[in-house]
Amino acid sequence: MSRLFITGDVHYPFDAFKFYDHNFCGNELTKEDIVIILGDAGFVWHGDDRDSKRIEWISSKPWTTLFIDGNHENHTALNQYPIVEFHGAKCHKISDSLYHILRGEIITLNDRRFFCFGGAFSHDVAYRTENISWWQGELPTQKEVDHAYEQLEKCHYEVDFILTHDVDTETRNILGYNQTDMSIYDKQYLNINTFLSDIRQRVNHSAWFCGHYHKTQCINQIQIIYNEIIEILEDTMSLYYGRIQHIRNEAISLDRVKNETTGKNLYLNPSSGRIATLQDFEGTGEKVYLLDDFINVLETSEQIDALIRIYKEYLARLEK
Repeated sequence: MSRLFITGDVHYPFDAFKFYDHNFCGNELTKEDIVIILGDAGFVWHGDDRDSKRIEWISSKPWTTLFIDGNHENHTALNQYPIVEFHGAKCHKISDSLYHILRGEIITLNDRRFFCFGGAFSHDVAYRTENISWWQGELPTQKEVDHAYEQLEKCHYEVDFILTHDVDTETRNILGYNQTDMSIYDKQYLNINTFLSDIRQRVNHSAWFCGHYHKTQCINQIQIIYNEIIEILEDTMSLYYGRIQHIRNEAISLDRVKNETTGKNLYLNPSSGRIATLQDFEGTGEKVYLLDDFINVLETSEQIDALIRIYKEYLARLEK
């Protein structure tokens, strides 16, 4: 039997710390063992040679990594990889030990069936650029939805686990997110939350895991995972998952951003997602705002999440 682990968003390199060796200390894993990422993996992002180091880094780990897609993925680039069958599911093969599970596929691991469906609405779409840092393909097409139903019919709508990036409409509302404006998408794309609502009603399952919301919390009988790695246990059917390692929380709060940037005369271009000094922006023609002022007018959790993401990128650039 392989050991099976599940974790939340990685956003490589920003949340890749959860895969540092010390978090797996004492676990002698092999390529037969599998770690599943619940979307926003980030290993295929640029769609060119710049992704090589990202892919090499995760592929060098002792386990095999699978991921469903999130919203923060280069969906166009993912679709360029060859499709292979892996444990009964169609996947994009990124490397010998890195696979992207296609939407609607059911993968069988240790005799348990996992229904997989990636994609989600981007909460921070206003701060991203289409086909550079945001892709409409984050939402499913009718073809992908039809394929999911076809796969589920084969197993009589019964699986052991559901793995998604986003959640159904009811759960999304509980989380405090209103309906997203579908007018920014081409007509071929469908509301993923509506689809997942139907899945929730029709599919018999033991547990549902998702990412996307950057928290670890069980809401509406859906287990959201972020800064944890959990192991699917085989010794009892009454315990569907067990925490093997509480990953140190390196999440960045708005208060931290304020404390570290106030009075430093940093500027922000929300469109490009870039923080820099005014001198760095000179001659670029970019429209920028004083970061101190921008922070003071933030109103929604979506805006705060977007700023924190941009600040993480700023810190990553400082370390290079």
